[in-house]
Amino acid sequence: INTQCLKIMQGTDKKAFYVPGNGDDSILRPNLVVVNGRAYRKLGGAPVKPKLDETYTPQPPIPQDVRYTPQDVRHPIRDKYKRQEREEEEEANEELEDSIEKTTRGYRASLKIPSVFFKYIIGKGGQTRANIERETRCKITVPSRSAEGDIVVEAGTLGALKTAKRRIEIVAWSNRAREPPTHFICIPLNTLPVMSRVQAFKEVALRECGSDQGVEPAVFQAPCKMHLTLAVLRMYTPNEEARAASVLAECLKIASQELGPTPLAIRLQGIDCMNDDPSAVKVLYAKVGEVGGSDRLQRFVDALQSSYLQRAPDLIKNEPRDSVKLHATVMNTSFKMSAGAEQAGELERARRTITFDATKLFAKFRDFDFDQSNVTGVKLCRRGEYGPDGFYVCLAEYPLDRIACAPKK
Repeated sequence: INTQCLKIMQGTDKKAFYVPGNGDDSILRPNLVVVNGRAYRKLGGAPVKPKLDETYTPQPPIPQDVRYTPQDVRHPIRDKYKRQEREEEEEANEELEDSIEKTTRGYRASLKIPSVFFKYIIGKGGQTRANIERETRCKITVPSRSAEGDIVVEAGTLGALKTAKRRIEIVAWSNRAREPPTHFICIPLNTLPVMSRVQAFKEVALRECGSDQGVEPAVFQAPCKMHLTLAVLRMYTPNEEARAASVLAECLKIASQELGPTPLAIRLQGIDCMNDDPSAVKVLYAKVGEVGGSDRLQRFVDALQSSYLQRAPDLIKNEPRDSVKLHATVMNTSFKMSAGAEQAGELERARRTITFDATKLFAKFRDFDFDQSNVTGVKLCRRGEYGPDGFYVCLAEYPLDRIACAPKK
């Protein structure tokens, strides 16, 4: 090995440069390209000198009579032990996080990961967990999903424990989008006039179109659950629910500037669907408009969703868009699924496969009037859970008369 190669191995020069050898076919002295202290053999073709940094000044050649000791050359095994000693010294001086404790065998951490993500951490056939354990030299204990509990990670060194902990958290939170929504923000529409008209629509639709494919009682929205969805969320812990409620309060103060001091009333009239083919419909909804023809409601909803996306993008499912589609669902094929099936993740599969024929419904009820309702407040609700009145369980409620509705400046 020539003296210049020894210099490369020492890493004394971190710039990228070219080291000529005896030729492309030389084994002992090949052409080398060095980048950040690492030497790569240049195979085939004419040697090409990489472009150097203008501030780089080539060092003078090392005299041939210079002798190097083993300490002057990088040694993988010696460097490994030195690195371990340095890590152990850092661990001794480092304060432990609240979730990490020192044990007689090393370190132990308890991770509060929602059970819905256990399947991703374990992986198919336990492969994901096995890979993390092998690469970090840790032991990972995942409780059964029915048992709940914390994921326990045990390791001999603090660095290995933190690496495994970080990888588990990345696996969990990177799969949030694969889970169905759990909560939503809405304006309740379960007033007596609206509920009576929704029930009337269901009865007349079943009487005149009940023989059409998929038109059955199970796909109709219960009148007591009528609402206008403003945003859909994913939350899995009480802390996330508390954070979502706090963020919503902040966003409402900003979005309410679009409403002004005067009361807001909306009218539900006419029906439409989410797709272009009326013979294969999954969601049929009542069109939403503001009484008086103003666009305050649309501006309010757009400002609310935009503000929420800025403050809590990890919680909200909605994608950024210029305008939110205002609609109140009256028929949905997902209503045929039970709450247990929805939690098991079967809801999304049902939405892709089950449809109903709404051709006759559009012909007869295209301009059906569902009456009007005053907008009194906004609610944060859980999906699949219902209160004594039949409406969704409410985690937080914000009456509009308590929100600062100053005119927009």
